[in-house]
Amino acid sequence: MEFDGFVETFTNEHSLFTNALKGVFLSLIVKGKLTPAALTQMEAEAYRVGKTYYERASNDIEHHAQAMMKDGSEKLVESIAGRRERVQNNIRLTVVEGIKSIMTAARAVSLGASMSSEQLSDLTNTVRAPDGRKWKAEKLVRTLVRDFSYQSMTDRDFDKIARSNAGSLVIKYDAPGEREYENAVVSLEEFAEIRSEVFHINASARVSANV
Repeated sequence: MEFDGFVETFTNEHSLFTNALKGVFLSLIVKGKLTPAALTQMEAEAYRVGKTYYERASNDIEHHAQAMMKDGSEKLVESIAGRRERVQNNIRLTVVEGIKSIMTAARAVSLGASMSSEQLSDLTNTVRAPDGRKWKAEKLVRTLVRDFSYQSMTDRDFDKIARSNAGSLVIKYDAPGEREYENAVVSLEEFAEIRSEVFHINASARVSANV
């Protein structure tokens, strides 16, 4: 879809961030015993890395949202602004989770614990989603940003149709197949009723004016 490049680049940037966090952990672990001073240094560096990444990520989301809002109605701007705020907050939470994971591991190591290669590999790769479930960090970020982009695009397309005075819209898919709503014509009022069912987090449905 039109936003695939943005989602892929964003996900790759997040992977670079998690690797950088792991690097902060390893750079001090290899130096020997983790003293209280070393732990303080690690935490400060982890937060610096996290702050730098989050500011860049938040700006990227902001620019993407602004592009979707362009020339739209007040209602569109309000809707996308809400989506933008939610995804920015969720990305911030993944950053905090990553920092917590390396600091928890570092404190355990400072008390004599050892880490297997598997534990080390998983150090910054597993995070908790807002609903409490554990996800692979890359998959969670991809899902969050993809849904933000998809729902914002759908908001924008619907807004254009509504402002064109079209009385109805057509639902199509990027990958046509046997789907219940393939080529379905629905009124603008009906769209709100079926949106969550058709335009869900993994969907590829699009809307266009019925002309």
